[in-house]
Amino acid sequence: MHIHSPRSQKAFLGSASVFTLIVFFLFARHFHALSAFTRHSFQTSSTYDPLTDPSEGGPRVQQATTTLHDEYDPAFERAIKSHIKHGEAWGYPTHVLRHSMLDGNSQFNKISYLQMLLLSEMVKPYGQRAGWIVWFDADTIILNPKVPWTIFLPPTTLPNIHLIASKNWDGFNSGVFFLRVHEWSVKMLADAQAIPSLRPEITIKWADQSAMLESFSRPQFRDAVAYQPLHWYNAFQLQKSLVKDKPDVHPGDMLIHFAGLMKDKRAIMGPWLDKVENTADQWTVPVENTTYLRDVQEYWDTYAQAKNTLNRANDTLALGSSVVESTQAVEDAYASLQDMIWTAADNLEGMQSRTQSLGDALEQAVR
Repeated sequence: MHIHSPRSQKAFLGSASVFTLIVFFLFARHFHALSAFTRHSFQTSSTYDPLTDPSEGGPRVQQATTTLHDEYDPAFERAIKSHIKHGEAWGYPTHVLRHSMLDGNSQFNKISYLQMLLLSEMVKPYGQRAGWIVWFDADTIILNPKVPWTIFLPPTTLPNIHLIASKNWDGFNSGVFFLRVHEWSVKMLADAQAIPSLRPEITIKWADQSAMLESFSRPQFRDAVAYQPLHWYNAFQLQKSLVKDKPDVHPGDMLIHFAGLMKDKRAIMGPWLDKVENTADQWTVPVENTTYLRDVQEYWDTYAQAKNTLNRANDTLALGSSVVESTQAVEDAYASLQDMIWTAADNLEGMQSRTQSLGDALEQAVR
């Protein structure tokens, strides 16, 4: 009788993960038969998006979600419809998974579905792929369809950012996030999905959300992640704000997310869905009349300046102590800014302050 050692079992599980990816590649062309989704042609969009990716012929953004309920769920279906209408306006195909891909491990359907979508794009020739996939949970509602997803994407001068997300009080929130159609995304998701099997010592508190955070926080992935302010496209409607009648969203805001809420979720979503469907004009504001364009530009300018300052520091430190004084001060300021970029780039004041501190340290260090 052959007895598997823990090491051989881990090797087997790792091989199984690789095999799964190969299967995804082989069957990606048959994706339409494997999942239920709605797709709308980019060419038929009635709204011009000036940020169409010039290097790809497909829509720059596709959007995806899942609803895995045994019975029809009116609240979630109405919420998804708000996203489908938003996609129709801007030319974003919308993919909806309505059945579990993983029996017995349904909490990881999000990761598996995203892998399928990514690979179904990557088998296409260059020039026909989408640029990004935007994930939205089915308990999110588009409030202002005049705001396109593309305004949040990085400029072409920052080509190595592959995941854009937001944080709440508990860290990374997977209710809404952006994944670039790229090998990096496939590898990161494969790593996240393998965590429960290959690294069982790691506590996975929130299923896919915790697994993804654990994965993209690792050294080989973290440089490609950018956190943006939560209120831009992942604002929460919490019970406490409902009671105080001080919602966390305002007219012109893009989206509201009903995270948590447990049994009260659908009851709280209902009035908001009524507002969107019956009094849309109160929430719809042209993007140029909001602060989005200005705020996003400031964000990416701040991010780029921080990265450029880190690069300058690297070049300066490479000169050695014979040329550079106070290298410890530079190294400390460097580490502080680098940590901010990795974990809290949504804090613009903090980013600007630490960038300035590193810049000052560099000025003082060079003889």
